[in-house]
Amino acid sequence: MTVKRINIVLGLSLSVIFLFCGTKREDNMKQVAATSKDTCYFDCDSVQTSLKAALSEDFCFVKSGYFLVVSNLSLSETRSLSENTIGTALKCFYNDYFIAKPTELVTVFLFGDDASYRLWADKLYGDNDDLSPYGYYKPSKKAMLMNIKTGSGTLVHELTHSLVRYDFPDLPSWFNEGLGSLYERCSFQDNEIKGHVNWRLPALVKAIKNNEYTSLKTLMSTDDETFYNDESALNYSQARYFCMYLQEKGLLKKYYKMFRDNFSTDSTGISFAEEILSSKISTIDSEYKSWVLTLKQ
Repeated sequence: MTVKRINIVLGLSLSVIFLFCGTKREDNMKQVAATSKDTCYFDCDSVQTSLKAALSEDFCFVKSGYFLVVSNLSLSETRSLSENTIGTALKCFYNDYFIAKPTELVTVFLFGDDASYRLWADKLYGDNDDLSPYGYYKPSKKAMLMNIKTGSGTLVHELTHSLVRYDFPDLPSWFNEGLGSLYERCSFQDNEIKGHVNWRLPALVKAIKNNEYTSLKTLMSTDDETFYNDESALNYSQARYFCMYLQEKGLLKKYYKMFRDNFSTDSTGISFAEEILSSKISTIDSEYKSWVLTLKQ
């Protein structure tokens, strides 16, 4: 995948915050039991003590709800990202969207540059092969690692994964990555999160124009191995913009909740898309492609 560096733009007002970036998922989701119990506060002391012994002295620690933020940025920068990005995103995600909340502490590592990101990914978890330049979520270790120099969009992408695995543990890869990728470039306003057009658009437009496009029915029927194959860049793009298509129609939250609550009756989500859009998937696909071609980056 072509690496693009897209910086974050943060306004002084918290009413609207725009986030830019992109990432590739590095670690498959693990199924966990969902719960609606609000476990907002965790005892971070033992985790923090262990990490202090493993990390260098330039790291600081900030507790933020379900997360322990560990960073080699300044304390003020770390607090700002914790409050303005993580904290604001949490308010949006739990505003008539997700229900079940994390039951385990998740550690969020924010590294100020690529060198320290790669160094500590290797030292802490032995991750050094095909490492995303942006960051990744590691469910098996309940950890997110971010090269925050590339922007905060990746942080929201991986934050989405870390939260949705508790609310919708059976979420198929296409929808999981569609949601995460949607929020790579997003805005927060009035406790709502909204995705915007980003760098993934050209690949999808090119595929449509060159007749290399894969149908929505095929995309939504893929398993993990197929989704993350050599065509994963296009799969990400198609999934992202289908989520945005639903968002622009005011139906994304409704679709998410319908799919989550009725997953056992259709693990692809195709029938739920047909129900909320009142059309067959082939018709939806045609209208979706036409809509994609109207978008401007």
